[in-house]
Amino acid sequence: MYDRYYFYFDGPTAGTCVIPDDVGDRIKDTCIDRERYLDLGRKGSEDIEFYTIERWDGYVLHYGNPYDPVEPPTLAVFIENQGYDPSDDKSLREYLIEFGGEGERNDQEMDSTLRSIREKLNAPITAGELEYWQERDYSTEARAFHHLVHLPLDDGERCGDEQLGWVAFVEGDHPGSDSNYVIADSLAGIACLQYCLNELGAGIKINLLC
Repeated sequence: MYDRYYFYFDGPTAGTCVIPDDVGDRIKDTCIDRERYLDLGRKGSEDIEFYTIERWDGYVLHYGNPYDPVEPPTLAVFIENQGYDPSDDKSLREYLIEFGGEGERNDQEMDSTLRSIREKLNAPITAGELEYWQERDYSTEARAFHHLVHLPLDDGERCGDEQLGWVAFVEGDHPGSDSNYVIADSLAGIACLQYCLNELGAGIKINLLC
């Protein structure tokens, strides 16, 4: 059988996934011709709930509901997640120099900064650490990116006749940005991604949030 449809993805690793005729026809009829959402998710008790929200340039993927409140970690947990030991002064100095940009401070200024940071270790992160955490590591968008980016979505097959949609894995959408996210061009792109995840047995269900 000759597959007429395919799905394209771009980012750290680019490729295509061929969509069988029967599935492609459903996606084209529902998502493109009628501009409606097609839920291809296989709901199971072990499924990871992903969500997608429309914005001006497409549909962004979220690992978990982005409207659910999430408490930021303490400064100690954040520092540890960056690979440093918050209980060790030498490691804290390395964190301040390499992550916090404090390399030009003299010893007296560094000691003062260390005293200040020790007092905040058990408090939730703020300022630059909070912005970094929200954009890069622990936002629902970043979590979706890190969960999906290494999946073998490319099925190694040739392209079909008609592209139904695409998904892009974005690492920093402008100079200086640490944001990581996954975006689909359309509802058809979301449906194609869901089909590919089903075929992989990834245990992910994508829900549309209005």
